[in-house]
Amino acid sequence: MVSFRFILTLIFINCLWFIGLASCRKQEAQVTEKPKIGKSDTLHVLVSNRFVSAGMNSALVAKFNESHNTPVQIHNGGSPQDMILLLQSEPAKYDLIIGIDNASMADIETYDIFETLDLADYDGLNQEAITDHKHRFLPYAYGYLCLLYDPNQISDAPQSFGELQDPIYYNLLAMSDPHSCPIGRAVLHWSVALFGEHGYEQLWKSLRKNIAKVHPLWDYAFSSLTKMDSALCFGFSSTPNWYLEQNPQANPLKASILKEGSYLYMESYAIPKSSQNKDLAISMTKVLSSVEVQQLVVYKLGLFPANSKTFLPMHFTYVPYGTYTVNKKLPEAKIRASSTTWLEFWNRLFSYRFVDILSPRKQIL
Repeated sequence: MVSFRFILTLIFINCLWFIGLASCRKQEAQVTEKPKIGKSDTLHVLVSNRFVSAGMNSALVAKFNESHNTPVQIHNGGSPQDMILLLQSEPAKYDLIIGIDNASMADIETYDIFETLDLADYDGLNQEAITDHKHRFLPYAYGYLCLLYDPNQISDAPQSFGELQDPIYYNLLAMSDPHSCPIGRAVLHWSVALFGEHGYEQLWKSLRKNIAKVHPLWDYAFSSLTKMDSALCFGFSSTPNWYLEQNPQANPLKASILKEGSYLYMESYAIPKSSQNKDLAISMTKVLSSVEVQQLVVYKLGLFPANSKTFLPMHFTYVPYGTYTVNKKLPEAKIRASSTTWLEFWNRLFSYRFVDILSPRKQIL
């Protein structure tokens, strides 16, 4: 007969065996369930050089980190044109892109690689600044092109492109290169929208004598105006007010809203369909569209915030407004088909006046 002690011993051994087996399975489960360290753990954001140089990237990431623990990797993509090339060559690398302007956006072969965004996620978004009706690109900043001038050098500023051709403005206009500068490209598109594919050539041939230099950066063209090296340059209706907000003691500049109509310029964000962190990318765009970050758009970029609920500084209440914009006169299909031709014409006419200061990969707006 089996003793009671022997039965207890067997029970004890079996218990130890089951405990050990359970422990092993638990360890195996822990090894299997441990998250992999890779791209999916980091939000990869491709931004423009202008966004970085203005300090918007650090401000955005700091605000994002207040509510998210996800690491953020900012990739400086250079100019919007460079960003487009990077996105086309490595579409799966980036979760979010920030800084594509509407002049460069039109050059993108297809929008199908981007997600459609829900406007309901963005409270207060200014509908006027939305140029993509399918909502794959949404704006965070916008402005209206105009002619900037120094009233200390010019008492009677041009009120139209026609007046700007007058010989009294000989060698006074600083321009931005449309190859490397989004503002320069927007000005070129503006001229085509107003005067057509043949009329724009005659316009720039007539303006040629009044253009002192073609700068690779808008910053340099604007700097030549503030330093009185030039008396005229294209910019935004908000630029003089932004400049005065930054430099209260500086000589004031003025904006001439040209009679032919203005051109809407905007900077936007988009989420590639290949994004591995779409929910987090959407969260970051919401932060970018928040009132707190949108106020920085005013001070750092000198543009209007896309969130209409954003409080504007005192000087911005005096920004002059144009009566209408002419963007709709130039469909994106026409831009994609003819942009290269327009740029080639520009090269033939102005290459001798280019100021080559930075390589294209380092140029900023």
